[in-house]
Amino acid sequence: MEEKDEVKLEENVENKTSENESTEVNDNDKKTEKQNIEKPLTDDELYTKIQTEKLLKNQKVKKISIISVLSVVFALAIVIICLASIPLNLKPDFLNPDYVARVYINGNVYSGTLSNEQNTTEYNNLRNLIDETFNQTYFSGLFNGSLTGYNISESNRQTLSSFNSTLQNENSNDYVRFEFSNPQTLKNKDGSAYSSRIDTNVNSFNFTVAYMMLSDDEGSDSVTFYFVVKYIRDNMSEEDINGLTEYVISMTTVGETYQIYHHFDPNAED
Repeated sequence: MEEKDEVKLEENVENKTSENESTEVNDNDKKTEKQNIEKPLTDDELYTKIQTEKLLKNQKVKKISIISVLSVVFALAIVIICLASIPLNLKPDFLNPDYVARVYINGNVYSGTLSNEQNTTEYNNLRNLIDETFNQTYFSGLFNGSLTGYNISESNRQTLSSFNSTLQNENSNDYVRFEFSNPQTLKNKDGSAYSSRIDTNVNSFNFTVAYMMLSDDEGSDSVTFYFVVKYIRDNMSEEDINGLTEYVISMTTVGETYQIYHHFDPNAED
């Protein structure tokens, strides 16, 4: 019995000793770790640490910047694609009603009379070509100025007789002459009536004859119209109106008329 007690006592002593040794090892590890933590960094180590943190921070900022830029570029690409796919027809309103037209190439009429009742096929061809003249995308309109409005000018106005003389004397004149059965009102881009800049008492212009000049240059994207008008003031009598001088004023907008010129040019190659 005593031997068993002695063996048991020895085992307890050994276990206690082992526990103490383990505790001492743990305490030593913690002490060493604490010393390592509390140990001050050398200048080189501190510099390396600061530079490393700065590098990591810069990389993070750079990554965020790249993601932001790519997001903006992607959004712009989507907007551009959408704008480039939106069709617009910027044909002036006065070209919507029916009219009688004649196409002149080099000052000579080559089309004959074009109307719903005469030469209907070529008349429809002309209307389709005019639609194509003013067809473009919304994206194009933002850059060529066609969305901002027409440039209507009275500064270069001339009498109708003087204008006709110019057309007859110039062999290079290519144009379409429109004649409307009902008077058309000259309007701004927003649909409001254009009022005279020369005579403030003239609030609008009505016309039944207009000219659209054609270009023989395939790259030209400017269209000039001329309108035959009278400066009619309010409360004028019919007799006074009939006695007024007819003037020609201009309007410039965006469009490509070469296709009309090419279609009616007798020397054009198919």
